[in-house]
Amino acid sequence: MKKNLSPLLALTLTACGLGASMPAQAQSVDYGSLQSLFGEPITTSATGTPQLASDVAADMTIITADQIRQSGARDIAGVLERVPGLELMRTGSTAYDVGIGGYTQPMQHNLLVLVDGRQVFNDDYSRTDWFNLPVNIDDIRQIEVVQGAASALFGSNASGGVINIITYSPFYDDNNVAAVTMGTQHRLQGDATVTAKLGNYGGVKITAGGLNQDEFSGDLNNAGYEPQKRYATASSLFEVNSNVKVSSEFTYSETRNNEALPPGSTSADHTITTSAKGGVDWQTPIGLISDITYFNHAVTQFYSSGSTSASPVFSDDLFVEKLTDQFKIGSDNTVRLAGEYRYKEFHPKASGGATPQIDENVFTAGGTWLWNISNQWSWTNALSVEHYNLEQTGTLPASNYYQYNNFSHDMNGIAANSGLVYKPTDQDSFRLTYGRGIQDPSMSQYGLVISGGGFDLTGNPYLKPTIVQNYELGYDRKLPFMVSTAKFSTHYQTTQGLSEAVAMTGPVTEPINVGNSDAYGGKVQLVGSTPSGFRWDESYTFSRVTDSPSAASALDTQGSFPQHHIRLSGGYTTGPWEFDAMGEYISALDMMGSILNPVPVHVAGYIATSGRIGYQINDEYTVALSGTNLNKAYTTESSYPQVERQIFLTVTGKF
Repeated sequence: MKKNLSPLLALTLTACGLGASMPAQAQSVDYGSLQSLFGEPITTSATGTPQLASDVAADMTIITADQIRQSGARDIAGVLERVPGLELMRTGSTAYDVGIGGYTQPMQHNLLVLVDGRQVFNDDYSRTDWFNLPVNIDDIRQIEVVQGAASALFGSNASGGVINIITYSPFYDDNNVAAVTMGTQHRLQGDATVTAKLGNYGGVKITAGGLNQDEFSGDLNNAGYEPQKRYATASSLFEVNSNVKVSSEFTYSETRNNEALPPGSTSADHTITTSAKGGVDWQTPIGLISDITYFNHAVTQFYSSGSTSASPVFSDDLFVEKLTDQFKIGSDNTVRLAGEYRYKEFHPKASGGATPQIDENVFTAGGTWLWNISNQWSWTNALSVEHYNLEQTGTLPASNYYQYNNFSHDMNGIAANSGLVYKPTDQDSFRLTYGRGIQDPSMSQYGLVISGGGFDLTGNPYLKPTIVQNYELGYDRKLPFMVSTAKFSTHYQTTQGLSEAVAMTGPVTEPINVGNSDAYGGKVQLVGSTPSGFRWDESYTFSRVTDSPSAASALDTQGSFPQHHIRLSGGYTTGPWEFDAMGEYISALDMMGSILNPVPVHVAGYIATSGRIGYQINDEYTVALSGTNLNKAYTTESSYPQVERQIFLTVTGKF
């Protein structure tokens, strides 16, 4: 019987001289050495301790760099749509949202997205601007997908799940890559990453890229420009001595895009984001102390339909300071204590007059305990307590309708995770988990005020956080005779306090907690590969969402996620050639039409196909032809404009 790998990994790391970097920030872990040692991807994200995905007390999928390449995708969306339990809602040639756990909405609220430990989830509308992420897809080492409430393990806003994007380390890896992509919709894209090693002391990595592309012809709100992107990042990791590592990161990204707004409409926007991050990992007699500090700044200017005249401008700032101490008690218990401070600023400059600045202070204290009970059993528990302090600065615009003359407010929240993993044999793994997640209202819901033209929109400082509780049972079985792994899981989820803007007295529209929602479902997956070059990944996902009557009339989340999703994918590598294809069936939807016309829009079930043919010219250069929606030129996937077929030719060089 194989010994539980979590403590074994920790001991191995220490023996290899890597112990000081174990649970630290993503890029300070030597994922390559760990993967080579154990023959499969390793994660440190859930508990801070290196673990196999099957050991993690959460529903986790790890997408490797090879799988990213074989997907043929040149954006993160094309990669994530292959994960059972996730749903992609593409609303433009470069615009999309990712649904999870039975819920797919524009500006998805309950999915926390991280890049190398830094939150890229925007607090203005509680959303992820996927197109704006400053990431070169050829510089991603792995993407970790956690489904289910995970706030106590990963932090604020992980109420429904987590997408954790980990890029190559400037210290441990030597990734030098450049790619050019050309394709339909007049797509022209270039990305490059250069890594410079500075002896045994550290390394520096610089990434830059850009994209120009036409919008889909059916887009209703193209405001006079086509999608564009320009981005650059610089990161470093240095070893001061055998016990101390320091890291830094700076990013810039500027995009023009046509975003989906809830429900049923789109708006063009121009977004600029910048960030700065620093970190320290220090191995001490009382454990591994890690500190990460970062600052995000985003400015988004929205444009009205068919016009380039300025509409609301939002400035959104986030400062995070997080300190952790991880240590072992005996050989079987790993404890991580954490404290975090988050400061948010929201500066809306809406049409129709001034609006108050809203600031929020969030104080969090918590801990994670991993207990390796025996060779077969492990138990993970996490708890965090959050205190929110909302403050208003500035003056409210003159109006007779606002019922709040002061937006300052305090509240508290508790998040928890618990997971029991049982591995009776080398082939079997059972997982029973519970998660309680907290979704803080967006800053716009708290304090955005727009007044004018007989219409008033006011924030609500007394909105309660949305509470998500998730129960999941999973079972993985290795099938050596099929060179495969079969995965089964079922979940039940309750969501309390969904929030949405609704019409109040007179012309005032105000966000309120509109009601609750329940979801249940399951997944079946068979994934494997052979030494001769064949690979496959087949899955079926079932999801059912039921809203309370008030939530159904305001949000209608129950109609936006397909109940049935079948994915059939396979590939083959022979010599310099790679062939990959995927076919999927997505069942019918009944999505809310628009605010003015909330009658559900029926979207028929459909079949979509995608594929890639890659040829490695030599050790440095690869050329690949890939495409999406290959079976139809236009596909109706949602109540938004039709999605068009896309075909790309990519030339990649690694040096």
